Amino acid sequence: MKKYSLLSLFLLVGMAWTASVQAEVKLNKNMDLCKMATREIERRYQITPNLLRAISLTESGRWLEEDKVNIAWPWTVASGGAGEYFPTKGQAIAHVQKLQSQGVENIDVGCMQINLRYHPDAFQNLNEAFDPFQNAQYAAKFLTRLFKEEKSWSAAAGRYHSSEPTKNMYYREKVLSYWNYANREAHEDRVQVAQIKTQPDDAKLVVPVDHTRIAMLNNNFRTRITKQREDLGKAQVIANRLAQYRQHMGGSVTQARSRALREQKAKRTLTSMSAGQQKLNQFDFAKRRASQLEKWRRTKANPDLLAQAKQNATHTLLD
Repeated sequence: MKKYSLLSLFLLVGMAWTASVQAEVKLNKNMDLCKMATREIERRYQITPNLLRAISLTESGRWLEEDKVNIAWPWTVASGGAGEYFPTKGQAIAHVQKLQSQGVENIDVGCMQINLRYHPDAFQNLNEAFDPFQNAQYAAKFLTRLFKEEKSWSAAAGRYHSSEPTKNMYYREKVLSYWNYANREAHEDRVQVAQIKTQPDDAKLVVPVDHTRIAMLNNNFRTRITKQREDLGKAQVIANRLAQYRQHMGGSVTQARSRALREQKAKRTLTSMSAGQQKLNQFDFAKRRASQLEKWRRTKANPDLLAQAKQNATHTLLD
């Protein structure tokens, strides 16, 4: 009993030591923590295969020259620019704490580059934020919610970056490129697993890539991207024309607005006057109108007839 308890104690210590070392070890293609996390989370949340993996490569991917492979880096930190890749989890956490002490809030962390400013309740602490599975799990919840709104995985992937079409269009193209890469990568992994197996029937476990379906999806995606670009181009043309019109008609519009404001003010003034003031204004208006009519008769009507009428009136008085 004592030997069994001692053995259990050694196993527990060994597991704890392995977990602590795992956080500090340099990753390679044979131990891609982000890949393992995203593939497991994709199955758990029923996300289309390798999409979460593609987003992780887009967000925190880096090229390992010694292994000739792309890998999503779990200790990645970005703050308003290109991401920084830290050798260990502890160094990444220390860098985030330094940024926060300087008042920086716009910080992306981990495999999926979750933004701590826009997702303040995503994690309980930084240790959880840099855990590949916790990081990928929050990204999966967010992506699934976007998919329910968009009814499209590619559209949801674009909104994962931004809801503005001008910002997420090229991001979606990049994700699509990594999606194709992740599909090929997954197929190669399955082939390697099948080769390790000794039983002949194990080869049936390898699911072949449906190239026809992939080509169809790629074609549909390019068609949507082309249409979006055309719509954005048309919208920009209309915006430019509207800006030119406003610039050209700015003076007339301003004058018309000023005139309308003056008339509105005059109307308010008239309705707020007393009865005596309104009668006085009406009398002044009648006098002014009679003066204008007399001026019109002298200048616009036939002056000769007016002169003759005045002369006849003068003769009648003299007679």
